[in-house]
Formats: sequence, structure tokens, C-alpha cells
Amino acid sequence: MPRDYKHSANRKQPQPAPGWVWLVAGLALGLFVALLVFLRQYQPATAVRTTRSVATTRSAAQTPKPEAKKPALNKEATSAKEPKFDFYTILPEMEVMVPDQDISGKVEHGVTQVAAPGTYILQAGSFRKYQQADRLKAQLALLGLEADIQSVTVSGTETWHRVRLGPFRNLKKLNETREVLKEHHIEALLLKLKS
Repeated sequence: MPRDYKHSANRKQPQPAPGWVWLVAGLALGLFVALLVFLRQYQPATAVRTTRSVATTRSAAQTPKPEAKKPALNKEATSAKEPKFDFYTILPEMEVMVPDQDISGKVEHGVTQVAAPGTYILQAGSFRKYQQADRLKAQLALLGLEADIQSVTVSGTETWHRVRLGPFRNLKKLNETREVLKEHHIEALLLKLKS
């Protein structure tokens, strides 16, 4: 028996979703996953401060209050309880500033080339405000130089933020970096690490 195909063409078949719907859905899903990863890795500075202050409060609450004078303990017993940190004295001895007159080598592009092998660091600046150090770091990044900011407390009260490049073990790379800094009128201290 013959089949009537006249009315079958009038039936509407479901249309697939347009491409832009799939694009938006994929983008939303990707952003959601990125947000989850970010929230998992991100720990706000206020949470760190709060955790530290709570720990400090707990330790302060647990410390016994000083009572009447107790008999003095001998020096060996007290010194054994107090932690000793040698890095306060070791760190300054690990790096030495190299004066310009001690750099021996030929002069190229207005910069005396470092010829003595070793590990070097260039300190491009030292600032009291972190924002100034960050601004210099950004300026160096625009020049194609990767810098780090090192925060140091001096005399137990003042905090300085140093902008440093390196360490450099390759003298060619060190000299090229010094030339770029000189070309952009940034004076950097040359520090040699003791090995």
C-alpha cells in the first residue's frame, strides 16, 4: 500500500541550538571552574592576619602571669629555652656590594662589563613604601626585566622594600641587564653573593 508523504513534511523537527548559545554556555562553565580554582588557592591577607591574631591571643591567654620573683636559673638553662637565629648575622655576610672601581672589564655602551665569575644580584632601588617598589618593578617589567621585591626590617623598626634582579650566574646576561638599566637611567647596585 502506498504511503502518503504529503503531511509528513509539515511536521516540525526540533532545531539544534544556535552556535552562540553553546559559546555562552561554555564560557560560563569555564569562568565558573576558574572561579572555583581561584577561591581554592586564594587566601585573603585579612584572614592571615586574623589567624595570627587569634593564635597570638590564645598563646597570650595560655602564658602564666608573672608571680612573685622566682629564683634565677643558671644561664645554660635559660639559653637552652630561647631560640637562636643565626640568619640575622649570616644574611648580611652573604652578599657584598661591588664598587664601580672594582669592576674590571672593557666598557661597552657606557657600562663597565663584569668579567669576574660569580653569582650577582642587581638592586635597582630601595623604598620605604611598598607602592614605590611595586611601581619600579612594573617599570622594569615593561623593559622586559623580571624583578622581585624583598622586604627587610632595619634596626627592628623601619621596613624597606628592595627591588632586585637576579641572581645572575651568566655574566653576559648580567652585563646586558646593566646596559638596559643604564640606558633607561636606572642606577643599580651590583651585589656579589659569597659562595
